[in-house]
Amino acid sequence: MCGGCIVTQPQNTPVPEIHMVEPATHTPYQLYVPSYYTANKSWPLVITCHGTFGFDSYNLQIREWKALAEEFGFIVAAPKLRSTQGVLPRVRPIWYNDLKRDELSILSILRDVQLHYHISTNVLLTGFSAGAYPMIWTGLHNPGKFKMLIARSGTFDTCMLKKIPDTALAKNLPISIFYGNWDIAAIQSRRGAGVLHELGFNVSDWCTPGGHARRPEMTVVIWQSSN
Repeated sequence: MCGGCIVTQPQNTPVPEIHMVEPATHTPYQLYVPSYYTANKSWPLVITCHGTFGFDSYNLQIREWKALAEEFGFIVAAPKLRSTQGVLPRVRPIWYNDLKRDELSILSILRDVQLHYHISTNVLLTGFSAGAYPMIWTGLHNPGKFKMLIARSGTFDTCMLKKIPDTALAKNLPISIFYGNWDIAAIQSRRGAGVLHELGFNVSDWCTPGGHARRPEMTVVIWQSSN
């Protein structure tokens, strides 16, 4: 997991990230708004889900994304989540409650950002490592809220995937899954993509050189090429 702990992106953005607390669920999140933001146009939004506690955090997520947000012109929000446990065994009733809580948090943060900023319909929900759990759960339960889902070296749970309602809107939502060729999460990413494909979802997956790494730059390329 340690390779994914490293944030290699520059931190010298013109403005700092903003620490926020969403008022409905009281979920902390980090927000980056480009220095040239204006309400005269609508802005794309990235909501990024952090990986396993101890290896990743919402603070690290905003640090890996903010320079890209400044360069490419989008707003990014990174919530603090509960269900992102990819190492220790999960107690399923508790974990499903955490997934539902994270779903409420992500949707509430989306509304909070929309309340304060002029956000377009181009909203990407992405997750690194165990962040794929709430990303898939929230995105496919609420497909009308997001333009695309992208899992980066994601961990997946087959039983959880089979609990997701297979509505027509959810099946049309583009899902992209990528992972490194010596990634510790590669088996789970491939298995998750296979299950989603069998269930009829609009999923693509591929392998890229390297290990368990964050790769936000690749995520931006995939997202922009889909628009």
